[in-house]
Amino acid sequence: MEICPRRTDIGAFERVYQNLSVPLAFVKLNGKAEIVATKVLTSPQGTPRFYRIPEIYFSLRLDFEVYAVSDRGKQLVAEAVLISSGGPPIFSVSGEETFNSSKMASVRVPTHTWTYRAYRMRPCLCFRRLIGWQSQIGRSKPLRKQNYIIDSRLEAKSHARLILFALLGFVALALPLRAQKQDLTLSLGGFVGQTRGFDGPTTGQVDISSDKNFGLNYGFRFLHSNAADLIGELEFVAIPNQSLTSANAVVPVLYASLYVAPGFRVKFFPGARLSPWGALGGGYGLYEEADRLSNGQVTSNRLLSRGVFDFGGGLDHRLIRFVGLRAEVRDFYSGNPNINVHLDSSAQHNLVANGRIVLHF
Repeated sequence: MEICPRRTDIGAFERVYQNLSVPLAFVKLNGKAEIVATKVLTSPQGTPRFYRIPEIYFSLRLDFEVYAVSDRGKQLVAEAVLISSGGPPIFSVSGEETFNSSKMASVRVPTHTWTYRAYRMRPCLCFRRLIGWQSQIGRSKPLRKQNYIIDSRLEAKSHARLILFALLGFVALALPLRAQKQDLTLSLGGFVGQTRGFDGPTTGQVDISSDKNFGLNYGFRFLHSNAADLIGELEFVAIPNQSLTSANAVVPVLYASLYVAPGFRVKFFPGARLSPWGALGGGYGLYEEADRLSNGQVTSNRLLSRGVFDFGGGLDHRLIRFVGLRAEVRDFYSGNPNINVHLDSSAQHNLVANGRIVLHF
């Protein structure tokens, strides 16, 4: 929340505020927050000391902390100070509580959390609290800096959650099946980094870093014998943060990957405690690059869909009747992600190694 002193030239300030400051603020926030800009019209105590009280609402405290230490956040604060002709503005971090008549009989009004929405009914208390805040600014602890790439990771996780919920819903709505014909696995593993060469007039290479990945697999057994089982499966893997570095070209800072691949799995010696298996399938891949390139330039061409061919193998270990462990290696072979350069081949191997917990039902 910013509390702006009354301007010396309100007309000039409003022109700059409406035509430049507010549009730039929306660009710098990138749609991550809501802006409420209150204008103080008058006061029973005379000319108001404050003119505008903009409030920026973030849905999560983490979103605010990430934005506060980013270059865009620092630029937004600097521009607010620059256009303040009536003196330096006051900045504060606030929480919001809403009270109604049904709650007031049993709830005591707290004294530790205040926002401007509460001050509107009590202007005198408002100024006393603001003076108290100013005296404590020097003693407040600064926000701890954290190194985040703001956009790509959060949006990749949002896509991952949507697909995860869809898979769980598919399992929950499946027709009743006989016992021990289905399995559901949750995995945590790693993506194997690689180096890709360039094609065409640009020479050089780009390094794709290794990263952790998260996975979910649903399987249903169609055929059973003592030698082998034939299992249909739906494989899901999310890789949220694959960093890119190149000394020869401008590339995105990082990109994220999502793979959804239905297929078949053949499990050998299913009655044994250790059972090797192989899998083959194909489906959909989604690549999402970061919103800025390695030279700092902002890009809007971020999402790219590709077909994907999935193959791999592993070993299942049954602990008890309903629970087991799985180790596996899979390759998601797909078209190239969009990394702003032409690569030396039209497709890319995406190798992942996972450890899984298996639930049989």
